[in-house]
Amino acid sequence: MNLPAVRAVLTMVPELEHARWPNRARYMPHIVIGDPAQRKPLLCGNLCTERYLGVFVADAPDELAPGSTAEVALVLMYWPKEHYDEVVPGATFTLREGGKVVGFGNILSSTTWSL
Repeated sequence: MNLPAVRAVLTMVPELEHARWPNRARYMPHIVIGDPAQRKPLLCGNLCTERYLGVFVADAPDELAPGSTAEVALVLMYWPKEHYDEVVPGATFTLREGGKVVGFGNILSSTTWSL
């Protein structure tokens, strides 16, 4: 099965308490398109006002250490039910685990990924 994907440069925030190991298990965080300098979710009361887009991190190094930068593939795993219209070359994003910003980056190019 082929899914749309993008190549992206991803930088993990240096404040992380530990590395992420995307090749040990499926690493499936979210991206939020927007300012890569943002470090907290935008809330209106208790309601998150941002659009979280589920991705599967693929073609990544064995370890994504705090503060490290790597080029990775982000598989747009909920397509076509979810629209990823804003995930285009040149877009910037933050990488999220729930409400926690764990990284940031920018989209380099579009591609496909075979699962």
